[in-house]
Amino acid sequence: MKPARIVVCGAPASGKTTLARRLATDLQLPLLEQDVIKESLAEVLPMPDRAASRQIGAASMSVLYDLADAMLARGVNTMIESNFYAEYAARDLVRMSRSARVCIVQCEVDRDNVVQRFRQRHADGERHAAHFDLDTLSDLIAGLHTNIYDLTAIGYHVIAVNTDDGYQPHDREILQSILHHFVSHE
Repeated sequence: MKPARIVVCGAPASGKTTLARRLATDLQLPLLEQDVIKESLAEVLPMPDRAASRQIGAASMSVLYDLADAMLARGVNTMIESNFYAEYAARDLVRMSRSARVCIVQCEVDRDNVVQRFRQRHADGERHAAHFDLDTLSDLIAGLHTNIYDLTAIGYHVIAVNTDDGYQPHDREILQSILHHFVSHE
């Protein structure tokens, strides 16, 4: 039987990292986070501007996929988390599905809430400087308008989670949906 790959996705500041960490703990799965990889690379590679940040972001996605693929090759169920872009994720999910059973958990939130959260976490100093958050706010807003973070239409099982005020459905219901999906696809 193919191992499981859970993909937790959504726009920046949609609550996906918090949710992924909770789910990974509850499911006792290794979690690979693109931001953790990017921030680690930023500690050793020069990142003087947004262009360098984009290059390191692309490198961190490659590392994320390579680590997840190495785990899958060993039969290890994995969870990955990032703000995947639909146009690229579709290709990557096809490749993933050859070696894994895939389930997507899509965090969805009102656009105004995302922008407010994005600004707030920058003001709180919660984010690594490698993300150049103030410089990327216009990209976030444009991406929200064009739905680049929405993976619901690319043909895989998606559990949509509204994160405007907590999680709807709640954590336990999300877990049950994930487990049901994998049990029914054994």
